[in-house]
Amino acid sequence: MDCDLWDVVGMIAWTAKIKKWLESNAKKSELIRGSWEVEVESEDEFDVITARNPTFPFKITIFVSEHVATLAINTGMSTDEFDVADRMKMYKKMLHLNADYSLVKTGLLGEDDEVVVLVDFDLASLSRQEFFDGLSALLAATYKLMEKLDLEEEFMEAVLEKIAILTQRKIEEGASEEDVIEFLVKKVGMKKKEAKQFLAVIMERMEEDRAKEKEKVVKYIG
Repeated sequence: MDCDLWDVVGMIAWTAKIKKWLESNAKKSELIRGSWEVEVESEDEFDVITARNPTFPFKITIFVSEHVATLAINTGMSTDEFDVADRMKMYKKMLHLNADYSLVKTGLLGEDDEVVVLVDFDLASLSRQEFFDGLSALLAATYKLMEKLDLEEEFMEAVLEKIAILTQRKIEEGASEEDVIEFLVKKVGMKKKEAKQFLAVIMERMEEDRAKEKEKVVKYIG
């Protein structure tokens, strides 16, 4: 077996290992409740692991190559949408954040210069503890970035809205009340009392939406 083939085999093994770490949730981050949903795709030069958590509004993309794994969060915020003065303020805050976190760096991605948060790992020495420490640093830096950009409130609203959409989808798919509560407790990390209260709010919102739709139909027919 030649050297290049050994590198590919090693990359596949690391992809499987990282996927298992996330799915087993053996070490939960203090910043994230609930479990990770993980998907894997293979490209020519690297594997791509996509990890989603119902209590975090951004997906985490992990690029696994022969020797390096990169954890990335694309916030979707395009700096092109800001005027020059505000853009320079944002760049300054991003540079300060880079200084605050030794493992984490922020940068820009794509033609629209979207803000990304990154952590790189050397696969020659990566342990599970180091991986989760890096993941925690990535999440903490993203929270901190939202705070520095005065987007904390929008961030938390996005978290709740994501959980609400997932909950409503389960209800529409026919899940029972017990199943939805189990999802909120086991997958999202809510306490049972919180889950029941949250479900009640979602049910009320869905009923209001149905009433509005019915009213529109009546007006249209009339």
